[in-house]
Amino acid sequence: MTVEYEKLYKENAELKEKVESNQKDLEHYRNVEHTLQNTLVMAQTTAEDIKKMAQRTS
Repeated sequence: MTVEYEKLYKENAELKEKVESNQKDLEHYRNVEHTLQNTLVMAQTTAEDIKKMAQRTS
């Protein structure tokens, strides 16, 4: 019985570590996604500005 408890305790600790690691990874990827979205919006805005300037000069 003690051996089973120790095994379950160890397994639980390992799973908690994995959950924590996965949460950190998820937060990282959410930050990357946010940065990419901002970059895309900025690129679209810049492209629109360039088109407007090109139309004005032609």
